[in-house]
Amino acid sequence: MGIPLEGILHFSKAGVNFSLVKEKMKSLFFLFLIPVIALIINSCANSKEDTSGAIAQINQTLDQPNFKDDEVNPNIPNVTIDICYLIDNTNIDNSTVDNSTITDNSSIKNSTVNNCSTVARSTVENSSTIENSSISDSTVNKSSICVKSKIDNSSIDNATVCNSSTVQGGSAIFSSTVDNSSSVNKSTVSSSTINTSVVDNGSNVCQQSTIDNATLDNATVCNSSTVKGGSTVSGGSTIRGGSTVRNNSTVCNSTVDNVTIDNGTVCNSTVSNGTIQNIAMSESVAPLVSSTSPADNATGITLGSSVSVTFSEDMDVTSVTTNTSNTSCSGTFQVSSDRFSSCVQMSASPTASNSNQTFSVTPSSSLIGLTTYKIIVTTGVKDPSENLMNSTYTSSNGFTTADVTAPVLTEVTAVPTPTNNNTPSYTFSSTEAGTITYGGSCSSGNTSASTDNNTVTFNVLADQVYDSCTITVTDSSNNASSSLNVNRFTVDTTAPTIISFTSTSADGTYNYSGKSVSNVNITATASETVVSGNTITVTLDTGDTVPLTAAANGITLVGTYTVGSGDTSCNLTVSSFSIGTVTDSAGNAMTSTTVPATNIDSGSNIVIGSGGGC
Repeated sequence: MGIPLEGILHFSKAGVNFSLVKEKMKSLFFLFLIPVIALIINSCANSKEDTSGAIAQINQTLDQPNFKDDEVNPNIPNVTIDICYLIDNTNIDNSTVDNSTITDNSSIKNSTVNNCSTVARSTVENSSTIENSSISDSTVNKSSICVKSKIDNSSIDNATVCNSSTVQGGSAIFSSTVDNSSSVNKSTVSSSTINTSVVDNGSNVCQQSTIDNATLDNATVCNSSTVKGGSTVSGGSTIRGGSTVRNNSTVCNSTVDNVTIDNGTVCNSTVSNGTIQNIAMSESVAPLVSSTSPADNATGITLGSSVSVTFSEDMDVTSVTTNTSNTSCSGTFQVSSDRFSSCVQMSASPTASNSNQTFSVTPSSSLIGLTTYKIIVTTGVKDPSENLMNSTYTSSNGFTTADVTAPVLTEVTAVPTPTNNNTPSYTFSSTEAGTITYGGSCSSGNTSASTDNNTVTFNVLADQVYDSCTITVTDSSNNASSSLNVNRFTVDTTAPTIISFTSTSADGTYNYSGKSVSNVNITATASETVVSGNTITVTLDTGDTVPLTAAANGITLVGTYTVGSGDTSCNLTVSSFSIGTVTDSAGNAMTSTTVPATNIDSGSNIVIGSGGGC
């Protein structure tokens, strides 16, 4: 059968319509039109007469049904045409185009184009339907493109692309709805695959991304990312960097970059480089350490104190751990006194409180007194949204435990005894500084002790023996030392005196004889002990002088009087004496030369020579 290269054959339920297109081909068209009409009439020999006037519409614009379309329809049998007709630069309105090519600025309105037809460089609008056809370089408005249609380099606005239709240029839309975007519903779909999904409200699917059984609502999916498995991305969210959202996950008002979200929810967050699985992430703010107890720089902390850390938000309790088996520095919550070469062993795992914001640990044994400890919280801690802490927290200066050790006192220099100093000094050492307290019969104006040696001077003491004096030092932590007993000492400020002269020689007369020596023992008794070797010299009533010496520390000085020629005494006595060196054991020097009332003649009757006229 001969078919012209240009022209149109159009079948519809309303009747048969013909339109001549392009004026420049009009003459050629008429040369071939008569055989064509004859062929068609012959094929419809059993039909009613065409009373619709369709033939009269040849060479007219098909912008509306003919005036008899609704009255009498010609009985047109089904016609199978082996090739497609070309419709060029033509308006098609409220009509059906089958097995044809529509091109070059044609307009299709309120019509149906189907059965392997092609639409190129044209406009399809106003509830038209394109089925099982190809569309390229065209604009589709308020229409449906379905049943394995192909769309290439076209704009789709407020339309439906469905039933295994294909958008050319790398994108494919299968059994899906894309509504009201720049393709549809202000959305852009390029170089991507969309299967059984909804892409809606300003969404953007681009750069080899895949949307499979999912919903996009005001969202962007780019950079070879995938959203599938009943998942939803909405609220201005962006999925990029090869991310995958799957297994009924939800992303809302978030940015996801190079992340896998599996059966999870991410909202109001920005996440990157990781996996979020089986959790609901409602935000992306990393937690911080808000405070610690004891606080940084705290001092005087009791040795049995627990240690706690409080975060800026509630935390995943499983992420806060500590070392409980030994002193290694393990876990995310650590306490150390040696720059984390070792860590305090804790009695149990951290205890959560304050809505999982505060975590406390208790050392397995008491902390060491007067020791500084620091706290570390590592980046392994996280909140319930899987947000890890950005950086490790380390306390700047740490906290210092209380001083529970009392000072230890040791005597260094005892008080001399006896001493003739009634404000004697005493030296002791202390292992700590502190306040001195005195006990017993001693007191002093020295009340502050330092570490190491301390010399105190007692207030004025009376002459006596002191054996109850004590010293105590209390440190700044109120730890008091044991009392240090000051040595027993005697204060003696009184100089010795001679209290008597006596003789152990027998009573009788002692004469001078050249043949024999007559000696008389003379003893001086002091008021107190004098030092060995001390001497005095006595003058007897005979006029002789006799030195008396202390043979040992004691109260006696002894000498011997040898009767000389011409010596006489009715009853021997000491007339006077002089002091050589006499001091008591306290160093008090004898100064008095008063002859005591008790003299030799008080207890003896010793006559020298002729008795001197007795």
